[in-house]
Amino acid sequence: MVLTRSYPLCCLLVVVLMVVVVQDGAAIIGAYRKSVGEEREEVTLQETKRLETEVEEEKEEKREEDEEKDRKEEYEEKKEKREEDEEKNRKEENENEMEKAMEGEKEEHEAEKDKNENDDEEEEKKEEKEKPKEKEGEKKGGDKEVKKEEKKKRKEKKGGDTQTQAKTVKVTVLVVCVTPGVLSGLLLLTPGVLWGLLLLMRGVLWGLLLLTWA
Repeated sequence: MVLTRSYPLCCLLVVVLMVVVVQDGAAIIGAYRKSVGEEREEVTLQETKRLETEVEEEKEEKREEDEEKDRKEEYEEKKEKREEDEEKNRKEENENEMEKAMEGEKEEHEAEKDKNENDDEEEEKKEEKEKPKEKEGEKKGGDKEVKKEEKKKRKEKKGGDTQTQAKTVKVTVLVVCVTPGVLSGLLLLTPGVLWGLLLLMRGVLWGLLLLTWA
């Protein structure tokens, strides 16, 4: 009787215990799932943040690379433009210097040409001024030359006459001096050969001396 009466109570107790266990198990499982889900969510959030951070860093790096590239390109463009401008300025300066040099040479050439023309004009004027003087000088000089030639001819004539007279005197003296000796030698060849030879030699020597003097 006691067991019969307590059996339903036991069953009820067992059912209550089972319900409690199931509820506790469900609560534990729910709590576990919740914690796991939160952890997963947290991990997912962290991963998402990490990915976002990496993306931002990549974007930042790319932006920096683009900025660096732009700066380099801008620097290269400015450098090339500056070099082109400098080269252009140098060419313009060289062209200006060449033009100035050519203008200077042209001016010098024109100045030299003008100077030569002026010199030629002055020379022509001088020649025109000197022509009458030269004609007068030539006329006077011609008269002087004629007079000099006549004077020279007179001197030569006088000198020739003087030389002719001197030669005549010398020949006369030679003949006068040599003839007696020669004649004496010829006359004395017969009586005294030695004396005649001496006189002949004396006459010849005198003749040679006179010829040398002449």
